[in-house]
Formats: sequence, structure tokens, C-alpha cells
Amino acid sequence: IFIIKRADSMTTEAANSILKILEDPPAYGVFILLSETDNLLNTIVSRCQILRFSWVKEEEIKKRLIKAGAEEREAALLARLSNGSLKTAMRSLEDSSFFIRREEDKKLVGLLLGEKKRKMTEALPLLEKKEDLTAFLQFFALYIRDILIYKNTRDENQLTQIDDIDYIRKLSERKDSKTLMENIAKLEQYQSMIKSNVNQKMIVSNLLFDIK
Repeated sequence: IFIIKRADSMTTEAANSILKILEDPPAYGVFILLSETDNLLNTIVSRCQILRFSWVKEEEIKKRLIKAGAEEREAALLARLSNGSLKTAMRSLEDSSFFIRREEDKKLVGLLLGEKKRKMTEALPLLEKKEDLTAFLQFFALYIRDILIYKNTRDENQLTQIDDIDYIRKLSERKDSKTLMENIAKLEQYQSMIKSNVNQKMIVSNLLFDIK
């Protein structure tokens, strides 16, 4: 049995090589191509049997995490953040610095959504030390998404940051929907800038002055 992970990210040369094998598959083996998107050549897809896997239910992930040693509150948070991926939840549980980084990121979010003076004196040093700015930008966008959802629905069950609901409630009263949507768009733009190798200091500067 041959398992090819992330088949959707194969180069054109690799995809063509796989296609040749699938056109005349050997009798001794089975080829399993794993993909999270539909970005596979149609000629490859037409020669495969497609099996779609659903995400694992949140409650099931929570049970598995508790069985692995997580406390109930930790398990509930990790299950919600996992977006249905048991692998993601288990990886976070095994990461000894996950909750430390999370608290640092939450503090940074509070500073960036706060007054300008604190942004410069407290947020700037934290941002400059960020090793993985992309991960923080993704977290920040999800956090603002939660504020926007709560502002418009008041439904806590739709939120991902379930360990910070009180603060999300407060921010939903202070921020208007238009500003929140603009902030999310800017954060997505900054992530694209990182992929394009834009200077990180420029992105940090934009974060300090553009996010409201």
C-alpha cells in the first residue's frame, strides 16, 4: 500500500508521474492519495475512487483529549480550536508551550485593539520578538471574527475562543462591524505580504497603525 500525503501540492512533474502509474497500475499495490483540496489533475481524479472523510465531531475529540491526559477545560478549548482535526488537537496538547504562546497572543490582541500609546510602548516589543508572525496573524483574524460573530448573533456556540468570551463580549460593544471586517481584510492582506517576502518590520508597522 502506497500512501501519498498532500497529493494536492504535488509539482506538475510529480503529478504526471503518478498519472502514468494510475494509467497502468501494478497488480501488487494500492495507491492512496490524500488531499484536503480539489487541486488535483482531473485526469488523476478520473482514475481514482473518491472517498470523502468528514471532520471528527468536537465532542469525540474532547473525549480523546481527556483520555490522553488533558483537563476538561483544556480539552474543550483544544477541541473547539481544532476545527474537526484530531491530529491538530493532539499536536496542540503535546506542545508544552501552546498555552503559554496563546496567553501571549491574547495579551497582544488586547493591546493592538486598545489605545495607540499602549500599542507603541507595549505591543511593539512583543511583535518584534514574534518568531511566527503568520501564526499570530491567523489567530488575530480568528479572534476578530469571533468578536464580529458575537456582535451580530450573540451566539457563543459559534465562537472559537471559548476561554475568552467575557473579553469578546466587551470588545463587541466597543467595535462596529465595519471596522471589524476591515481589520480582518487587513490581516489577510498581511499574511499575503509575508508569503511575498515583504519586510516583516513593515508588516509590524502596519499592524500598529492600521488595526483599530
